[in-house]
Amino acid sequence: MKFASGSKVLDLGTGDGSWIDSLARNAVDVQFVGVDASSYLFPRTHPRNVRFIAAPPTKLPSSWNNQFDVVNQHLLTHAPHLSVPTLMPSEWPIVLAEILRVLKSGGSAYFSDNATGPAIESGSDSEDSDSEGSSRYRKSMGWNITQSRLRTLLEDAGFINIRPIALPTEDAKAGRVSTVAYKA
Repeated sequence: MKFASGSKVLDLGTGDGSWIDSLARNAVDVQFVGVDASSYLFPRTHPRNVRFIAAPPTKLPSSWNNQFDVVNQHLLTHAPHLSVPTLMPSEWPIVLAEILRVLKSGGSAYFSDNATGPAIESGSDSEDSDSEGSSRYRKSMGWNITQSRLRTLLEDAGFINIRPIALPTEDAKAGRVSTVAYKA
């Protein structure tokens, strides 16, 4: 991914910051901000053009209106190191509205998630049964995210030019979805 000189990039759900850390080393004239609900995974050292902030994605700083050229949202439905969802489906529209608010006009937002949602234990000892029970539970709770559902959420939030991003075969087979959308 390439950025114009002077761009500002927001990485929501940054976790350990590895995504922006790798990009920041090759784009020293770009400002990167990593946000996660908790700071416990933030790296102790990072490039000078990177800063990390612990904040809920449902309430980003009010001073960030129209500040970012690019927003990258990781794992709207869950984080792999957690066994529970990071955000409830009722919070997804709030997060998308926040992303739209902080994007500059013409800015782009990238979304990547696992289409199967969070891994919730069903209590079964059988792997097959657990998988089926887990899938049924996720669906009943509304945690499944599909390309179609993500598109609808993005349209409802006010994004335009929404399109899926081609993924490497192993990611697609694993049920991951990735989408780019823009702010008018």
